[in-house]
Amino acid sequence: MIAAAPYIESITRQSEGECRNASPGHYAHLWVRVSPRRDYEANEILFDASLQIPDVLLGGVRVGLEAAFESGISFGVPLKGLEARIIDGSWHTRDSSAIDFERAASSALRTVVQNAGPVLLEALIDFEISSAEECAGTVIGILNKHRATLRNIAEDTPCHVQISCSLPLAERRYVRKKLAACEGVDIIAERFSGYRPTEPDDPDGNEPNSAAAGAA
Repeated sequence: MIAAAPYIESITRQSEGECRNASPGHYAHLWVRVSPRRDYEANEILFDASLQIPDVLLGGVRVGLEAAFESGISFGVPLKGLEARIIDGSWHTRDSSAIDFERAASSALRTVVQNAGPVLLEALIDFEISSAEECAGTVIGILNKHRATLRNIAEDTPCHVQISCSLPLAERRYVRKKLAACEGVDIIAERFSGYRPTEPDDPDGNEPNSAAAGAA
C-alpha cells in the first residue's frame, strides 16, 4: 500500500491577505500569510505571538484551515506543502465565536492561495519489473502508454530483464492490471518517490479526483 495521494495541490510563492466578517452578531477579522514548504507531506499552522485573540477562537481558525487543506482550493484535491501563519486579527467580546473564526480562516486561506501560484502536482513512484525477454516489448509499451519514464533496462537472470521506471501513481492500478495478464512478468518493487507538476486533466481524460483510486 502506497499512502500518498495521487494528486495534491500546493503553492509556489508567498502570499497574504485578510478576511473581515462584520455582519450583525458575527465578527471575525484575520490576516493570513501562506508560504511554500519543501515537505509536501504536511502543512503547518502558526500563530504570531503578538495576536490578542482568545485560544477558543484560534481553535476555530485551526478547524477552518484544516478543512480547507482537506478539500483543496483550485483543483478539488488536498492542499499540502504550505505554512499558514495568522499574523493579525481582531475580535469582539459579544459578537465573535469559534465558528465565525472558522469561516473567516477558510475564506482568507482561499483568497491568499489563489494569489500564491497554486499548482497541481501528481505523485510518482519508482516501479521495478522483472520480465521474460520475449515480454519486454509488451511491458515497455504498457509503461509508455501510461506515462512512465523509463530509467534502466538490464539483464536480471538468464532470459529475464529488469525494467526500472518512474510511474505516475494515478496510473498504477491500470499498469498492474495489464501486467498481471502477461506471463513471465513480476512486479518486484514499488516506492513513493515524490511529486511533479502536471495538468488538471491527464492524457487519458481522467480527472484528478477520479484518479484517486490509483492509490489503492
